[in-house]
Amino acid sequence: MTEAHIRIDDGIKRGPKPKNKSKARKPNGTFLAIDPELKTKIIEDAIRSLQRGESTDDVGRRHGVTGRAVRAWLIGDERAEQARGYLISSQLARTMDEIKDADAPLPLARAREDFRAWSWIAERRESRLYGQKQEITIEDKRDLGERLRRARERVIEGESVVASATPQRSNDLIPFIPETIKDK
Repeated sequence: MTEAHIRIDDGIKRGPKPKNKSKARKPNGTFLAIDPELKTKIIEDAIRSLQRGESTDDVGRRHGVTGRAVRAWLIGDERAEQARGYLISSQLARTMDEIKDADAPLPLARAREDFRAWSWIAERRESRLYGQKQEITIEDKRDLGERLRRARERVIEGESVVASATPQRSNDLIPFIPETIKDK
């Protein structure tokens, strides 16, 4: 006797999954429909809350969204420049503490990856604060006036050539002949 094979996903509806355009989720994991007014309200509250020292997880709990969604909105919103600075510096400090306090290889690796990710975000979103600086200062203290005078003395009187680029007949294939004019 052979037993019938039972699929692990037996009874689960198959087919294409519905695509949700919203990446924000509620704390229970379901997608959150993004209302622009609600998003603006949450961002403004997050800006004020981060200045007071609260975390994005606290802001998210207060509004019924995840802290991850709040962080994503702050990173992408142009109005939240100051809050983004608070967020990035607090996240970098948190990951540094996690690296110091790690007592096993896995938490240490996670903390390093977190730090690397936040460093990358900081370098690109706040490059004036965290980006690589490249400054070149050139000081030329030579007297360029004397060099210009000597260059003018070396100019050689020469001939200039004027070329006519318009043929007399439209189907004329004879190349143009330049005329030599002497400078006086």
